[in-house]
Amino acid sequence: MNKRKRMKTYISVLVFTLLCLIPSVAQSQNTVLKNNLLYDATLSFNLGVETKLAPHWSFEFNAGYNPWTFSNDKKWKHLMVSPQVRYWFKRKDEGSHVDGDKIVYREIYDPNTGRTLHQGVMTPDSYDIPARFFTGWFVGADLVYSHFNAGNVKFPFGMYKKVRNQRMQGNLYAAGLFFGHSWELNHRWNLSADLGLNIGYYRAKTYECGNCGTYKGRDDDVFLMPKMGVNIIYKFGQKPEKPIEPLRIRDPKPANYKRMAVFLPTHGTIHDNTGKAGMLEKDNPVLQHISQYKPYDSSRILRKEKGALYVYFPLDKTELRRDFRDNAPTLDRIISIVDEVLADSTSDVKIIQIVGMASIEGAESHNQQLGQGRADALKNYIISHSNATEPLFDVANGGEAWSEFRDQVNDASFDGKADILAIIDGSDSPAVKERKIKALNSGKTYQYLKDNLLKDQRNSGYIRIYYDYVTDTNAQIIKQAQQLNKNKRYDQALELLTTVQHDSRAWNEMGIAYFFLKNNDKALEYFKRGADAGDNTARGNYDRLQQTIKENAEAKAYNQRAWEFNQSIGKASLKPEGIE
Repeated sequence: MNKRKRMKTYISVLVFTLLCLIPSVAQSQNTVLKNNLLYDATLSFNLGVETKLAPHWSFEFNAGYNPWTFSNDKKWKHLMVSPQVRYWFKRKDEGSHVDGDKIVYREIYDPNTGRTLHQGVMTPDSYDIPARFFTGWFVGADLVYSHFNAGNVKFPFGMYKKVRNQRMQGNLYAAGLFFGHSWELNHRWNLSADLGLNIGYYRAKTYECGNCGTYKGRDDDVFLMPKMGVNIIYKFGQKPEKPIEPLRIRDPKPANYKRMAVFLPTHGTIHDNTGKAGMLEKDNPVLQHISQYKPYDSSRILRKEKGALYVYFPLDKTELRRDFRDNAPTLDRIISIVDEVLADSTSDVKIIQIVGMASIEGAESHNQQLGQGRADALKNYIISHSNATEPLFDVANGGEAWSEFRDQVNDASFDGKADILAIIDGSDSPAVKERKIKALNSGKTYQYLKDNLLKDQRNSGYIRIYYDYVTDTNAQIIKQAQQLNKNKRYDQALELLTTVQHDSRAWNEMGIAYFFLKNNDKALEYFKRGADAGDNTARGNYDRLQQTIKENAEAKAYNQRAWEFNQSIGKASLKPEGIE
């Protein structure tokens, strides 16, 4: 390996070693960087890293490098590495609090002030000693390795005479002892001096002169080498805080205790389950509770009763056609409602009321047949397309819808309105009334009625579905358990609620029972389940119980510290709530 490659190898090893040490330097308050000022005077680069190993011991790694050739071909080129270990006589690596001549180890938290106080009475002489290291007297040992190329150099005190008139190139190995002292300048800088002696051995090639390459032979020898250093030291880590003078306690007051928060759960309102029919009724007014049922009579004005559905028929027909007007969506809606309510276990269809009607046009007997036929056609359609059975139907034949017709005329505005109302209110038979109306205004008034009013009378009329609830036994059980909770019979309430625990209405009361039985985890679980199911009362209980548990945990921790403080000053009374 030639000289240049060998030098590159040495430099790489040195750089790698220093890079391995730098992470510990940057992260530790017990590691420092140092530079030997005397070594700098020889125009040699040098750097050392020292780190604490134990309370009295440290390890240091030094490296130096001189690449220069001076005038008259003088050179002291070398690469040097030196590991060292040091023993520090005075340990100052741990901070302490001093009260006069006594070190106080115990600390007491004062809840009155929120500060940590040292036990006992603090005198004005009380002070803190911060943590310190790398300060004071030390002794050490080192190892040295160097690769050197020196010639034409006159060292002081007659040392190394062999390189005055010839060039030597080789390796040296040495070990030695030293002692020294380090002074702290401030929190960031120290200054140290050390002195020692190394004994070593070198192996080198010799050349005739400093600038020529004539080889003379090998020279191996033992030597003594002095060790001297004046080091400037940089310390990492944060600046230590200025010691705080402890408080002087003359007559400490006992700490007050915090009250524990109280949680009182809220009972919700238990609503009876209205079932599928109750939910459908909100958007489908054709569906009504059975309590609203009324049998049909001719005096009723069906068109004014909200929510009824109508299915229309062609003129003079009883055939029910889905494609006539808007019959299809109306029929589908009726079938869907009937089947959904019949399939529900909490409600049932009681009556499907149908009123078949015809217009006043034509013979009365024929119109009676049309009204009945249209009512039967709708009934048969519902039976054949749903799960409804014959006994559910209340079918009425409204015949000629004179009451509906009069109401339509009364609400309309047209010429001859008063004359028609007078004819309708007269005592003539339906056939005579129809004939008189046709004769008004040479038939023009009748034509208006046909075009605007009579067309909507050709229908099956009124369709209404009545339902009733199935008894909600779950609601009765939950209400009974709620009363047991209110009477403080929580075990019995929980036993009863367990039988209906699949019902979300029971979860808030189960949470209440578990809370009073001292099982907060179960209480929170059931309050949370109720909240997720949309129970706002359970949500409020869940939020407030969580907050109460948090506040009481903080109060318990505070009361524990306050109790210990009161004991330390001899003023402890009865233990506060929450302290075992």
